[in-house]
Amino acid sequence: QELRVRCAELEKEGRKKAETVALEMLEKHQEEVNAISRRVQEREAEHTVEMERVCRELASAKQNAARQVKGLEDEIRRLQEKEGDRIGQHVEHHLRAVSS
Repeated sequence: QELRVRCAELEKEGRKKAETVALEMLEKHQEEVNAISRRVQEREAEHTVEMERVCRELASAKQNAARQVKGLEDEIRRLQEKEGDRIGQHVEHHLRAVSS
């Protein structure tokens, strides 16, 4: 009888210890999961900031390229007008020489 009672008590203590150990392990695991989750969120935030920076740089580069293209188009137009004027003067000169 006394042995059965003692066995029951030991069994009860063993279950309590096992539950305590399991809870401690669960808490530790949850802390690790939370830490990993925080690191993932931090990395996502860093990547978002980096992506926004890259997008701003890309937009700026695109604007610069558009300005350069516009400048080149203006320069081409100016050179074409200048060349057209020169050709026109050359033709006028020849026409005057021929008609004289």
